[in-house]
Amino acid sequence: MKLEVCVDNKQDLLAAVQAGADQIELCAALDQDGLTPDNDLLRFAFEQVRVPLKPMLRHRAGDFVYTQEEQKILLAQLGHLMRFPFKSVVFGALTPAGEIDRACLELILEKLDGRYLCFHKAIDYTSDIMTACETLKSYEQVREILSSGGCSTAIEGKEILKGMQQILRPDQALIAAGKVRPENLNDLHQYLGLDFYHGRKIIDF
Repeated sequence: MKLEVCVDNKQDLLAAVQAGADQIELCAALDQDGLTPDNDLLRFAFEQVRVPLKPMLRHRAGDFVYTQEEQKILLAQLGHLMRFPFKSVVFGALTPAGEIDRACLELILEKLDGRYLCFHKAIDYTSDIMTACETLKSYEQVREILSSGGCSTAIEGKEILKGMQQILRPDQALIAAGKVRPENLNDLHQYLGLDFYHGRKIIDF
């Protein structure tokens, strides 16, 4: 079992790694569910930390339906992120009908130049989460899916997460997220048996 911690500042980044985080989701503005981190935090993180770092690609709070103009902004932000040696970027996009926005996703994947993508909790807002898993299964570069099973917490969504796990490819890591904390982590792991769990407070630091 590996633990992924989301952070949005230098102090929490260093504290999470010191406390044993196996990888870091690097964001700005976690009070807005995470946005693209700024250059200062990115540079610091990649200079100071040796665990895998996954930057968020999300230019605004709110929904995950992006206009063509917003997609240009996202591509520009991704171009900047590509200067850093991450292996996986965290991103998600939906259509107004609540399906995976294949066109937008493919734009991002094309610019990743062989690097991987973690499709984030946008999947929890799809109209049919299992169909969304089938869609993401078809993209070789999508190696991780972050989800609470469409529920407010991973504990509430554990049965759905179990079903999602059965759909995804063997090389796709389903990462359980949503109020995952030390006090419920073992019970969740006993039920799901996943390789990765994610949270802001998944480790005490």
